Amino acid sequence: MPVNYQKEMLTLNERPLFLNTEHLKNLGLSEGNLYLGIRPEHIIVKRKQEISLELPARVDQVIDYGRYQQLTLNIGKRQTIKAIVTNNEFKNDDPVYILLSEKRTLFFDHASKKNVDA
Repeated sequence: MPVNYQKEMLTLNERPLFLNTEHLKNLGLSEGNLYLGIRPEHIIVKRKQEISLELPARVDQVIDYGRYQQLTLNIGKRQTIKAIVTNNEFKNDDPVYILLSEKRTLFFDHASKKNVDA
């Protein structure tokens, strides 16, 4: 997903993503646009917002595999992401909040699409 890194702050849709930016400083990322990658099982999906860094989203699609669900989440500005959850409680059109762990993310150069934190 496209994100912006400016002044040691990583944002998505003009909202900060991480409270602890020390990890980002250590990566030596260049300021500007990047792509953020995260595995679907590392996206935390909640019904209620507990901290301000949780991004609002809406469930577009639910695929139920029995022990887990695959969710397609609309995070605004025509952007969607996939998440895997094991609590099987979500339905289409549910409003949810997502949280990303900075230690579980990868960053890719916007132009070359190459991993910048390898």
